[in-house]
Amino acid sequence: MDKDDEREVPERIGKGFANEHGFDYFLETSALDSTNVENLFQEVAQRLTEAMEFNDERFHTYSHNQNQSISLVDRVQEQANNCCRR
Repeated sequence: MDKDDEREVPERIGKGFANEHGFDYFLETSALDSTNVENLFQEVAQRLTEAMEFNDERFHTYSHNQNQSISLVDRVQEQANNCCRR
């Protein structure tokens, strides 16, 4: 890991930025010795994959629901028939 005086961005500023922008994950990396670069890439790839799968499921659920229809006329007629059966 980079020495404190060799860092481009101090750790506290990086963590602060992450918190301010609602990131729930902070991992310090080093271009000098590539510490955590692979780990960060894997984490980002995993989260993007999960987000895409979640959005895909939501889209299919939404699309499926769009194919359903409700006939308001039938519902009104049903209510009218039930009202007069007394």
